[in-house]
Amino acid sequence: MSDHIDQPSVDSASPTAPTPVAEPPSARQRWLPLAAILGALLAGAVLATAAFMVLGRSEPEHRFNVSVYLDRDVTEEQRAAVRTALAALDPVNGVRHESREQAYRNFQELMKDSPDIVGSIKPGELPESFQVLFIATVFDCEMLTRVKPMEGVDTIVVQRRPRSDQPGVTVSCGNLL
Repeated sequence: MSDHIDQPSVDSASPTAPTPVAEPPSARQRWLPLAAILGALLAGAVLATAAFMVLGRSEPEHRFNVSVYLDRDVTEEQRAAVRTALAALDPVNGVRHESREQAYRNFQELMKDSPDIVGSIKPGELPESFQVLFIATVFDCEMLTRVKPMEGVDTIVVQRRPRSDQPGVTVSCGNLL
C-alpha cells in the first residue's frame, strides 16, 4: 500500500472548480497610480510655465521711433559721432539720416491737405535728424542719456507707434532727455 493519497483532479472547465483568490495589493502597488497622476500633472505644469515664458509674454512688445534732431550748425564730425553713438545702441533697422531737404519733403507729404501750414514753412527750416527704431515692452530712456548731451544734438523725441489696439504716444523720459 502506498502512502500516497490520490487527490481528485481538478478540471478547470468544471463549474465547481475553485477560483484563485487574488492577494491584496501591496502598499507600493496602491501608490503607483497616484504617483503617475502626480507626475503627469507636474510635467504639464512645467511645460505650461515654459510655454508661457517663451510664447505668452504678459506685456506686448511695442515699436518705438526715436528721432534725434540736430543743431542747425552741426559739424560733420559731430554728426558722425552722434550716428556712431546711436548705432552702438543696436537699433532694429540701423540708423537712418534725414536731411533738411528730406524733412521738408516728408513734411509736405504729411501736411498736403493743409496748404496754409505747408506755405508757412520754408525749405531748410526743418532740422536734419537721425531716426532709429527699437522694439521693447517698455522703452528704456536711460540708453539715450549719453546721446542727449553730445555736441550737435538739439532735441530727442521718443514715440511709441500706434497699434490696432492702442494709439501712438510720445514717451516722456522725464529729466533724462
